[in-house]
Amino acid sequence: IGTVELSATRMQEIARDVQGLASGAERIISSAEGIAELARESAAGAGEMAAGTTRVTEAIIQVSATSEETSASAEEVSASTEELSAQSEELAATANQMREMAEALQKASARFKLA
Repeated sequence: IGTVELSATRMQEIARDVQGLASGAERIISSAEGIAELARESAAGAGEMAAGTTRVTEAIIQVSATSEETSASAEEVSASTEELSAQSEELAATANQMREMAEALQKASARFKLA
């Protein structure tokens, strides 16, 4: 009988230990599930950040392209302004020559008076 009682007591201790192990395993599984959920959320957040970074990069590229276009347009305007300035100087010189020629013609025609 003593051996049977000792075995029963030992079996109860083993059963308690197994229950403790099962409870610990449940806590580990629960923690692992929580970690897996955090990992999924982190991956989703990283995906959103990557998409945001892509959008920012695209916006920067558009701004850069617009800036280059504006710079090219400014260079064209500058070149056109220089050309127009040169043409204006040439026109002023031509107008001055025509004025001088008109004055000379007026003096020359003053010599010939019709009676």
